[in-house]
Amino acid sequence: RDERLVILLRIVGLLGFIVVIIHIIACLWYGIGASRSDGWVSVAGYKSEDFVARYSISFHWALTQFIGSMDLQPQHSGERLFSVAVLLFAFTVATSFVSNITSAMTRLQLISGREYTQAMILRRYLNENLISQRLMLRVQNNAQHCMMERRRHTSEDDV
Repeated sequence: RDERLVILLRIVGLLGFIVVIIHIIACLWYGIGASRSDGWVSVAGYKSEDFVARYSISFHWALTQFIGSMDLQPQHSGERLFSVAVLLFAFTVATSFVSNITSAMTRLQLISGREYTQAMILRRYLNENLISQRLMLRVQNNAQHCMMERRRHTSEDDV
């Protein structure tokens, strides 16, 4: 398998994991807010809203715990305690997420950089030895094909 595809799939998986965590937090936040008459659902006037509106507000609140703030504030000590716990958890998850994304992007750059460097060395060699444009194009296309084949098939020497 192509290592780039594996890295990109890992990034997509991390994003999916974050969305699932935000969904769970949103559901818990709504449950806490709707459980009491002085909760955020009643105080902010969202009790009469439809399910989609209440879920989107809860999801928005949960998302902002990872990246910013929202006008919706905790209304009682239970909500505030949950909010603090989510902020601490979100900080930990967000830093881990950024670290993983940075690592994946660095690996992608290293892979691309190595292939780019090899292509530049070949191009310089062909130019310095006055190889015709037609032959130069054929050699470069063949080298590119070889790099693609090497990505698809790992040899024993590479391990």
